[in-house]
Amino acid sequence: MKWYRKAADQGDVNAQYNLGQCYREARGLRKDYAEAVKWYRRAAEQGDAGAQYELGACYANGEGVSGMVDAYKWSSLAAAQGHEAATDAKGKIAKRMSRVEIEEGQRRVAAFVAKKEGINADSPR
Repeated sequence: MKWYRKAADQGDVNAQYNLGQCYREARGLRKDYAEAVKWYRRAAEQGDAGAQYELGACYANGEGVSGMVDAYKWSSLAAAQGHEAATDAKGKIAKRMSRVEIEEGQRRVAAFVAKKEGINADSPR
């Protein structure tokens, strides 16, 4: 775990994802959803589809965080990269949401993508 943490702290996306898995599944560490979310988020914000899917699942299942809008956001981002389980999860999450919540989730996806691309999502194009 020492080397995972060291690499994760230095921004290694694979180490961040794996450390999230270790905390979520209690693999060599105590189960700690808040820590899992922290590491998944770091990898997800770098664009890692697996971490985006897992973070979405944490939101959907109330593991350390909750909120269907954010569950939809992260699942959508992973699905857009071809993550098959995320595509399935996105559909299931959407069924639990109102139209307004889905629209907010879509807005958050667009804002995330725009930020990654260096575009202001709220400005007219």
